[in-house]
Amino acid sequence: MHMLQHVYRSKNFTKPNQYIKCFHNPERVVTLHNHFPLACLGAGCTSYPIETEDAQLQHYRADCVRSLKKTCVEYRENSVIDTTIWRYRDKLIGRVTDTLKTLGFFGPR
Repeated sequence: MHMLQHVYRSKNFTKPNQYIKCFHNPERVVTLHNHFPLACLGAGCTSYPIETEDAQLQHYRADCVRSLKKTCVEYRENSVIDTTIWRYRDKLIGRVTDTLKTLGFFGPR
């Protein structure tokens, strides 16, 4: 629900292959970093970049990570409103509510 309320994002993207996220095949990956595989079985780790027109990485944090401090102002001063997530609002709220009920966070109605 936090993401539905925070719809400002930087217009700027980080450089290609920096601060990426990945989907991993657990049958092939031996060692993982939180952003990419470090070692894989067989022919090695394969990467397939996705263009920012098709997908983007969203981070929800109060400030830039230490390694981006020098360029942080560029990201802050070039923000746009991006309400793309609102398209999924009803389904997201319904599924989160159902999951929280199943886990016992909400009492029966």
